Amino acid sequence: MKTNLLKMTGLLIGMVFVLSLLPQSAAAEVWSDDFDDYTINGWTVTDGEWTAADQALESVTDYDWRTVSTIWHESNTTTGTWSFDYKVYGTSDYVYTTILFMVNGTDPPIDYYGYGIRIRATSVCLGKQFGQRWNFVAFAEGVAEFDDLCGTWTHFDITRDSAGTFNVYINATSLTDEPAITMVNTEYDYSERFAIYHAGQIDACIDNLVVNDAIDFTYTPPTTPTSPTETTPTTSDSPPPQSMDATLLIAGAGAVVVIVVAVVFLKKR
Repeated sequence: MKTNLLKMTGLLIGMVFVLSLLPQSAAAEVWSDDFDDYTINGWTVTDGEWTAADQALESVTDYDWRTVSTIWHESNTTTGTWSFDYKVYGTSDYVYTTILFMVNGTDPPIDYYGYGIRIRATSVCLGKQFGQRWNFVAFAEGVAEFDDLCGTWTHFDITRDSAGTFNVYINATSLTDEPAITMVNTEYDYSERFAIYHAGQIDACIDNLVVNDAIDFTYTPPTTPTSPTETTPTTSDSPPPQSMDATLLIAGAGAVVVIVVAVVFLKKR
């Protein structure tokens, strides 16, 4: 009986050792899309036209400044981190992109309630959406001004915690960077979608979209690519990822060593 107990103890130690070597993650990815498959599978277009022909989600204009293109993806994340790259091809008084990262509603007609950011050529504002597209209100403390966001890729990280605190980071490399916008609002605490609508006759692109359920990111902002396919985010301050096969091989070898040691110990007794 004592011998069997010791054997079981040795096997248990080996299993614990194996599990300790498997990758651990603080933030879990809820969903993502880098559009590298040239498709918009999983997205629903409610009006206008969208394409991923250049491996980025891009609105397709019909050269009418009154055009509004709308697309959405199922998403129920209300706390965590929303990350993506954004680019608009030119400037105009009537061009803007609204990215509703936490919203619920119906269509048609467009009837959304939640939070988002609105990006123009020289500003970004954080606000709430209530009802139709034109019912987007920027919070007074939620505006950041810039010289020009047109023609280059810009990276955004938006975080929200359980207390309703929002932080909007622009081209930040980590959470230690100063956010461009910080505010607290708890009016909405429910989400069904991640929705985008783009207005104007100049196209806009979104790429490398990642939604996490925790407030955590480390990012190297994109340089200045000439096409959407040249923008590929890379993580910084972290070792290169190890393949699961290699991890399991190391874990298995470690377990064998522990079990062999346990067996030798039992034989000596």
